[in-house]
Amino acid sequence: MDHSIEGMTLQDKVKNSELLVREMIEHLELGFLPKLKNLQKISRVSNNLSQLEEIANLTIRNHVVQVLESEQFTESLFEKLSLLTSALEKDMNDVMYGE
Repeated sequence: MDHSIEGMTLQDKVKNSELLVREMIEHLELGFLPKLKNLQKISRVSNNLSQLEEIANLTIRNHVVQVLESEQFTESLFEKLSLLTSALEKDMNDVMYGE
């Protein structure tokens, strides 16, 4: 989205919304969820002491940082999409009800 939402046509808003939704889906499927699953996998601890020693605190912290960074990107995509869909809703109401 190179220019402001206010300067976009209705068609541009729809296209950009679609692109953001696709980007969000791709990010969640290929980025966020795999990182979350990796964190879940390494944080599962059994009663085996040798396995406990293998998983360093630093490893878990690094995975948590990756998940948090990915979540921040998810949040930024969501905020953009939320602004765009609100603008779309306003435009559609203007078209349909002349508001």
